[in-house]
Amino acid sequence: VSASVAPEWPNGKTPDLVLTIPSYTIPASGVVDYQYPTTANTTTETRWVKSSSILPGERRGVHHILAGYIPGTPKSGPASASQWENSYGEFAVGGGAWEVPDGWGVPLPAGGTMGFQMHYTPFGKEAVDNSKMGLYFYPEGKTPTKIMRHAVIGDSFIELEPQKDFQKEVGYLEFPKEALLFSTLLHSHLRGQAVKVDMVEKSGKVTPLINLPRYDFNWQRTYDFVEPILVPAGAKIVSTWWYDNSVRNGANPDPKETIVWGDQSWEEMHYTSMFYQWTDEKVGAEADATKQMLAGKTMGGLDDNLDGRVQLSETKGRVYKALAPKFAEFDADKDGGLNAAELKVAMPTLMALTSRGGRSRSE
Repeated sequence: VSASVAPEWPNGKTPDLVLTIPSYTIPASGVVDYQYPTTANTTTETRWVKSSSILPGERRGVHHILAGYIPGTPKSGPASASQWENSYGEFAVGGGAWEVPDGWGVPLPAGGTMGFQMHYTPFGKEAVDNSKMGLYFYPEGKTPTKIMRHAVIGDSFIELEPQKDFQKEVGYLEFPKEALLFSTLLHSHLRGQAVKVDMVEKSGKVTPLINLPRYDFNWQRTYDFVEPILVPAGAKIVSTWWYDNSVRNGANPDPKETIVWGDQSWEEMHYTSMFYQWTDEKVGAEADATKQMLAGKTMGGLDDNLDGRVQLSETKGRVYKALAPKFAEFDADKDGGLNAAELKVAMPTLMALTSRGGRSRSE
């Protein structure tokens, strides 16, 4: 029986640009906060990215890798992520390469820096990670006509009771104008149990997009739709997760704990990544509405009944305790729910719940 060595890069094709991520020594134990290394972009002219592949160096200790382009000088640490302008794919456990269809692309301007978010998890042995990212460009002189955009649906206010399974958490983003949805990546941590993604139009029509009845942390793939999904203006892409924080979950780090959103694997996330194109946007006629859409991310994380308002009855745990004493004050129009403007006033109260920093597991 003959054997051969698998190629380092997908399909054995060497990338047009390889970005080496600064090495990092993963300790044998303890808590590692997210790392934010940067690498200089050596291109001297704008190139259009067709596909990418992120190769983790030490797979046993790499939880995920995210990447984004930074123009100019990067800030230090986590602040550098706020400078990211474009996304070129992402790696999570079990993930593979990322590619856009012919005719679509993501611009990589000349110079600047590629920033990375590195999540490391100690696994009992000190090890050095040497990860890298490969980018594949359109040929010089060939420019795609359409721009691929990226956004994340997330609910940073999730809260899971101890000893309970099938705990439901809902999040959405509302598209302010028509778009084509190409793919999603579904991500939670060790208590993720099931997930579905639906499109809910203004008329109330519901179109199921993805139904994953058994989520597996070790198999976090990007799901590419056979045909792009036409998302009408005003439609919501709704991501519904279920979590198992019971003893029946063999991967559960501690079923006795109340669990909230957190970076570390023993905490939890509600994260659905999307790649899409605004149908009225073309190369040379940019019309990106992503920032406008993301302005509604907090509403989407708290508005479980999708009515565009946050009722106190939709909240629980620490969110309920924070909002309840001031809810009548925040509810300026006294209709029993917080609209977008009222929720903005309440944001300092809500953000205080997420400003926890790195935690040790014993906290």
